Amino acid sequence: MAETLPSGKAGGPDGLTYRHVKDWPKGLWAWTAELYRHVDDTGDWPTLLRCGDTIMLDRDGTPDPLDYRPITLLPVLVRIWSALRGPWLRTHLRRQGVRPLERAHAGCEQLAGDYALAMETTTDAHHPTVLWATDFSKAYDRKAHAHLEIILT
Repeated sequence: MAETLPSGKAGGPDGLTYRHVKDWPKGLWAWTAELYRHVDDTGDWPTLLRCGDTIMLDRDGTPDPLDYRPITLLPVLVRIWSALRGPWLRTHLRRQGVRPLERAHAGCEQLAGDYALAMETTTDAHHPTVLWATDFSKAYDRKAHAHLEIILT
């Protein structure tokens, strides 16, 4: 797996980069596997790995605060664990009846349209129709936090 890790990604708050872990000896990868087993069994991450650095990225090259979007850099070991668990999670969700969108990267307007269509075409009035979408790539893009607080409360 180490050879497939990207080299140019930013490090996280743990101080590691993918370049660092690519050079780890097998013994350190064995320790990492034990750590991941512990996390899977208990849900408990070591304190050092329970953090993230949130930074604001300038999107349009202007000083306007609404042209920035937040991203959170997680520790590299958490990112690797997440990549390893992703296929399992997708399979689990499919088995639970959660189906992915037919279109990758659908915008907010498209998601709202999909939901409205699902509501119109549902054939079972006894089971709720739910649309669940997560867009971490541009979370809260161009939205004032005060506006989001009103919407979410």
